[in-house]
Amino acid sequence: MTPVSERLRDLRWRRGLPLHLLAQRAGVSAGELLMWEQHGVQPPREIVQRVAQILGVEPRELIREG
Repeated sequence: MTPVSERLRDLRWRRGLPLHLLAQRAGVSAGELLMWEQHGVQPPREIVQRVAQILGVEPRELIREG
């Protein structure tokens, strides 16, 4: 797992937000979100912004390394 995928999963879990619900709110499929979380695939910038807003963090908090 990459730092980005770990951070995304950790933030989602801390907020008690199921994967399918975050995906729905962000306008992506649960499969896409799962790819980001499990395989570290970097989502498009606009999706990072949406997910960050939903999770209550700045986009840079999702994509920063280390």
